[in-house]
Amino acid sequence: MTERSERPDRQTTALADQQLWRRAHKLYVEALDKPSNPESAKKLSKLRKNKTLPPAIHEELFSYDNFLIGLGKMSLNLESHGALYRLHSHLNHSCSPNVSVQHPLLDTQPAKISVVAKRPIAAGEELTVTYVNPRNNLKKRRRELKEWGFGECRCERCLEEEKTKEAKEGDDEDDLEDELRGFLGL
Repeated sequence: MTERSERPDRQTTALADQQLWRRAHKLYVEALDKPSNPESAKKLSKLRKNKTLPPAIHEELFSYDNFLIGLGKMSLNLESHGALYRLHSHLNHSCSPNVSVQHPLLDTQPAKISVVAKRPIAAGEELTVTYVNPRNNLKKRRRELKEWGFGECRCERCLEEEKTKEAKEGDDEDDLEDELRGFLGL
């Protein structure tokens, strides 16, 4: 068999992509609109305080077409410039980053970034940027990171704030409620 015949054609690849996005949409709707089991439906109803969304807002949040539009609005690397930078894609998160990323004027150098030290950096120290607003409190920073799929931040600053009780503690159900309320605009 030749190498060419072993590769999937564009139509096959497009169909596989479409099936993947349809499955992602189904899971999205199941998690935030129409849970598949009664227990989850009861919890979501409680979070919504038994209110239903106006039809126009429901359509905007949960239709397949608007789901795809929303995905298209997401920028690579959380950057409004929509580019994937080789160096930037390797910088991990910290709520107290040691570098910042700056973009020169887009019309003169659209494919370049500058990484600037925010403080002295020791040899061998990892370069870190922040993926969220570092002025937010611990709970909000962690919630925003979770919304992007990064999990709970365990950087030095977050661990220190946990120890000093600087952030207000809440149980997991309250955190889930905050996330869903923010996402659904309730």
